[in-house]
Amino acid sequence: MSNPGSLRHRLQIQTKTVATGNVFTTEDATAADSWATDLTVWGAVHPLRGTERFNGQQVTPDLSHSVEMRYTPRVNAENRILYPKYFATLATALNTTETAVAITETIGISASSKIRMQIDSELMEVTAGQGTTGLTTTRAVDGTTAASHSTGALVTLMGELNVAAVIDPDERNTNLSLLCAEYP
Repeated sequence: MSNPGSLRHRLQIQTKTVATGNVFTTEDATAADSWATDLTVWGAVHPLRGTERFNGQQVTPDLSHSVEMRYTPRVNAENRILYPKYFATLATALNTTETAVAITETIGISASSKIRMQIDSELMEVTAGQGTTGLTTTRAVDGTTAASHSTGALVTLMGELNVAAVIDPDERNTNLSLLCAEYP
């Protein structure tokens, strides 16, 4: 890792809670399974070029990003990372039950993109309206609580990365490099 100043993204490291009776695999995740933020750290997220891949002696997804962060033993290949990807402003106030969210600018997100959105400390899942200023959401996901939000609040659309490999590059427990696949 080069410079601590390069760690400019606020990353949420999430851990999966598997519903009773489910066997964890990424493909078999059910609606009863949930994610919760376990750790929040500063890090750097870098997209990989299309030809870069990490091929070990296992089946791995197409890797799309590398992440650098300070060492912590709590990060492993079963974690997910949320990182700030796009920013907008809340156009109208929200109470705790509203699911229609109006933002002031259109963000370049494809209609098929699954994305998390954060306003203040509440995480929401965008279920419709990607690429428009009118979003439909599921409120209070990933263990957060629905809250009221005022007009003009910062809206952060979060990218989701599944951790595929954790590497301690200097083997001194000071830094970590993560190879990740963007959540479909």
